Amino acid sequence: MTKKRAISLIEKVNELFKSLFPDGWIDSLEWSDEEKSRKSFFLGKGKISDAESKLFVLFSNLVMQGDHLRFPTDGIDSLLDKCTYEIVETGDNKQKKSLQNDFQQLLIELKSAIMLTKFYIYITSEIYEKKVSRKRILNFIEVEKPSSKRDSWLTLLDTIIDIWLFEYRFSYDQREIRKLLICKEHLEKAKGNIVDSDAKKNVDLAISEIDILLLKLSHFAKNMRIEYQFNFKNSVVAPKGIDTSANDVYSNFLKFINPEKYILEEDVYQWQSHPNKRWAKLGQMVLLMRYYTKVTKNVTQAENLLKEYELFYEDKEKTMFYEFNKYALRSVRVYMYNCLFSLKCKYPKIFSFKDIRICLDKIITIQNMCMIYNYHPYQKAIEYTIKSIKEDIVNRVDKSILIEKMDCVKQWNEFFHDKIEWSKQNQCYAFQLTFNECTEINNEYRLFHPSSFSRPLKFDEIYKKRDQLDWECSMLESEIERYEDILSIQEAQEKISNMERKNMEQMGLFITITTFLVGLLSIFIGNNAKVSIADKMEYVVALGCILIVFVCLGYFAVRGKHDNIKFWFFGILMILSSFCIYIFATRH
Repeated sequence: MTKKRAISLIEKVNELFKSLFPDGWIDSLEWSDEEKSRKSFFLGKGKISDAESKLFVLFSNLVMQGDHLRFPTDGIDSLLDKCTYEIVETGDNKQKKSLQNDFQQLLIELKSAIMLTKFYIYITSEIYEKKVSRKRILNFIEVEKPSSKRDSWLTLLDTIIDIWLFEYRFSYDQREIRKLLICKEHLEKAKGNIVDSDAKKNVDLAISEIDILLLKLSHFAKNMRIEYQFNFKNSVVAPKGIDTSANDVYSNFLKFINPEKYILEEDVYQWQSHPNKRWAKLGQMVLLMRYYTKVTKNVTQAENLLKEYELFYEDKEKTMFYEFNKYALRSVRVYMYNCLFSLKCKYPKIFSFKDIRICLDKIITIQNMCMIYNYHPYQKAIEYTIKSIKEDIVNRVDKSILIEKMDCVKQWNEFFHDKIEWSKQNQCYAFQLTFNECTEINNEYRLFHPSSFSRPLKFDEIYKKRDQLDWECSMLESEIERYEDILSIQEAQEKISNMERKNMEQMGLFITITTFLVGLLSIFIGNNAKVSIADKMEYVVALGCILIVFVCLGYFAVRGKHDNIKFWFFGILMILSSFCIYIFATRH
């Protein structure tokens, strides 16, 4: 699409009005008698109806194709000039007055359509602007009430704007999903009354867009089903039985949310085999990073991919023209760093707290450079450090180490809270692909999917996780404050436990020796001269072996920390004693 074509949206509206509604067009019609007035009235109504269909197609195309993100739309204000004057009624002809009122209503609706479209352009374009900070203010526009018809062109345009705004803010929100379902039922009902083929095609495309959004959302619903009633009729949206190859957006979405199941080896090979690793599509890099972090879980592969992306970023960042595509480059860069960081946090034996801290500092720098502030790395860093602190407490490290880690956790937790709110205000999903990658094109239509195959944000779950981490941080902070007292209590408990264990060992040894001596006396005193001294000694050895086995069992029963030397000593001693007992038993 060329720049000339983008500007022609405004020109086409001007041309439409020039061709259908030249100055004084109503007065130029025949109103001399009733028959001519009736013909003129229906002729004028036909022109207005034709204009409504064409205006709907022109404005809905801008919304559905996303061209405002690539080309300037400042000239849209010039269209307001057509709507600012009032039509002066002339004569007493009722049909002429009725036609004048209908045309006046068309101009009012055109003004409202322009205001709605300007609002849509402003809201969606602001997302991708690179700003140090985004101060959110309430934004209102004045829109005249549309005609009472539910299928009026302005109402349909408003519905389509709501659908695409939902995708720009793609999140799992029950209230927004309900609005989306209402939009679908409204469009389904209105479609039957639309005569113009182009207008009907746009309504069909809007319905298909809703279907894709609902299908993506159903994966995160309870039991993977969105169930609802409309006019007491049950309906279900579920991913089962859907042809995944029918739509590239949905197909890639499945690969993203479940890479182990849907990403094939040939996909990975294709993505890896680009010449000189100069990637044509951001989406392939996103899916490959997803594969490395969720399937192979290979840090080296993820690091190498990030290096390749940094080279790609440096090359493309200078040549990208549109703000939307520049934002896409930055968002994927942040996403890549976040993925690698999350993967490293899964290997605490390889990556120490110091390593994680250095990585997070790097991510903070990248986020500040890209001006995209994601909460996820802070969550992972907090989870990693909480687990590390708990292990340190068990291992009784120095209190200063715990305090140092806890100070980091408290600082990161503040950032975590702040970035959650930033993400909610900006409805920032994990990554944004380039305009071409978000556009579905075939011979009949062109459709823009801003969320591409991103997964929706579920802020209810994010807030639950935030509250859980807040609670864990508070508990740990309290435990660290009482750490020395806890250590003293634990040491006292260990001393008592060691004393009890030593007493048990000594008592067991004393009982064993006593039993051995008593057994020895009974063997020799009970000599009836029929048993030789050698046999008596065998009995003594057997008794000793039995008692040694019991001593060894006593050790294993009361032993404290794992001691390899004692463990093997008593283990071998017990095995040898048991073997001697076995030999003695087989002989006698």
